[in-house]
Amino acid sequence: MDFSWLSDPFYQGYLWEGFVNTLWLLLVSAVGGLLLAVGVALARLRGPRPLAWLTSLFTTVIRGTPLLVQLFFFYYGVGRLLEGVPGIRESVLWPLLRDPFFFGALTFILSVGAYSGEVIRGAMQSVPRGELEAGRPVCQPASIHRLSELSSISEPEVQEPVSCRNRQPSCPIIRSRQ
Repeated sequence: MDFSWLSDPFYQGYLWEGFVNTLWLLLVSAVGGLLLAVGVALARLRGPRPLAWLTSLFTTVIRGTPLLVQLFFFYYGVGRLLEGVPGIRESVLWPLLRDPFFFGALTFILSVGAYSGEVIRGAMQSVPRGELEAGRPVCQPASIHRLSELSSISEPEVQEPVSCRNRQPSCPIIRSRQ
């Protein structure tokens, strides 16, 4: 196989541009997907029942369809549909909506959010109920609500490696606040 084209300056520009776009796509989809994943996990665990049902439907659909099909759907389906909307080409959003990078990033954000949201939800569900109940008195001052309980008890437990759970005395359960 001949790879001499890699040293050709004509192709090196395209390769470098593709590499930079890939890094930007990775960064945007990782950050956006993580933010969406936390929202999905919290909505599934602690949200109102209709919201939990909608996020469950979202994760089922996104996780049940191939990523390439999702890319085609958003770029060729939604992208072409938006072209037909009157006045969209004159709007401020048109430069964003005509860019393929936007639809690629949107697709990857939704995919990462759905998959990671289920992982985070499972990790949060694995925190034993007794640890949550034991930490409630610590988090009960008037100004502290359930989100504080989540961040001071559930979050450290979810972040601990699985191997640490077997060593009871050395594993911190509640992060100290000072």
